[in-house]
Amino acid sequence: MRIVLTADTFPPKCGGSGWSAFEQARALISRGHAITVIRPGTGGETSYQGIKILQCPIHRSGIPVFRHLVGRELFHERFRAFVEQTLSANRPDLIHAQHAVTGPPTIEAAASGGVPSIVTVRDYWPVCLWGTKMRGALRCPGCSYGRIVRCLSANSPATIPISPLAAIYISSYLQRLRRHLLRADAVIAISDRIRSELISFLPEDKVQVIHNFIELSSIAEGYRPPASEPYITFAGKFTVVKGILELLEALRRAHVEIPVVFIGDGPLRQKIADEISSGRIKGRITGWLDRDQMISTIAGGQFNLFASRWDEPLGRVLIEAAAVGRTSVILAAPKSGPWEILEDGRSGLFATDVDQFMKAIRRLVGDPALAARMGEAARTRMTAQFSADAVIPQMEACYETASLKGRS
Repeated sequence: MRIVLTADTFPPKCGGSGWSAFEQARALISRGHAITVIRPGTGGETSYQGIKILQCPIHRSGIPVFRHLVGRELFHERFRAFVEQTLSANRPDLIHAQHAVTGPPTIEAAASGGVPSIVTVRDYWPVCLWGTKMRGALRCPGCSYGRIVRCLSANSPATIPISPLAAIYISSYLQRLRRHLLRADAVIAISDRIRSELISFLPEDKVQVIHNFIELSSIAEGYRPPASEPYITFAGKFTVVKGILELLEALRRAHVEIPVVFIGDGPLRQKIADEISSGRIKGRITGWLDRDQMISTIAGGQFNLFASRWDEPLGRVLIEAAAVGRTSVILAAPKSGPWEILEDGRSGLFATDVDQFMKAIRRLVGDPALAARMGEAARTRMTAQFSADAVIPQMEACYETASLKGRS
């Protein structure tokens, strides 16, 4: 098939959604499909590892409130027109939007051009402006007018003077996002947790769960025994939502004697650095690493740490760690995405509070053989359920169904 993927971001510099889009593009190409990627950028045509990329020229405001409340509307129109022009010139068999910002304009352009469309939902963007369902550091129970006003005060204090009017706009904007999804020929949720959110306003038969995946051959060199000097890893943003405060508390209480390698960056970097410099925990901060370096660093550790205060939709780093035979100790809300990746007590250890998290960390630090067995079980599970060989046939079947539906 001739397929266009639209992506909010794409390698070499991107977050998890961009790497997921890249893995998908590469796997589809390997199976004989012709892939073109459209993404926001500086304009013109470029490529990454042989994948053709068309960049829609766009300027993104550096002002958070403007970017969320107005910038997306302006982007929507420009990106929709760019995609419409591309579809008219190339007439692909199908277009697949990969995330929140490019999803709605892609669906609109596809409908205008008569091209079947699919959109993947990777977080809570159809029901939350920030995609997290978090009000500051607290879980948000849902969007009523009053809750949106309070949410703006917590998530974007600069909007407080206009929050009563902004809340009206946000409510209308979220309703329009959900109407866009209704126009897509198929909607893919990356987890059962996300699907449960989507079927509250979409027909159940429109929403299919297809997990993120990883191409095993791309990280084969990272699959190796742990380093001779033991350490454990954490990879992610250093933010409250990502559970950094709970992670640090658990590490202090566990009195872990081997160092933790913190891969990433964020507002709480200094907090981590202070804990290390004071001797309360052992470790070092690498900053952001490129993907290969990150996976290689995880592969050299005894096990991985994962913490999240929000209802994590899935957890790509857990898949990457499992792919190199490393289990994870996970602090996550019950029924959130990470529980779909690993099995508690077999391929990973789960906790729902700091006390359980501390005990699970201490357990694996004290039993490297158990960590190794769980790592092997994690890799086996990943190969069966989260590898390209397991997931891409599901994607192709979805494409065939959506293509027939879209052209009927």
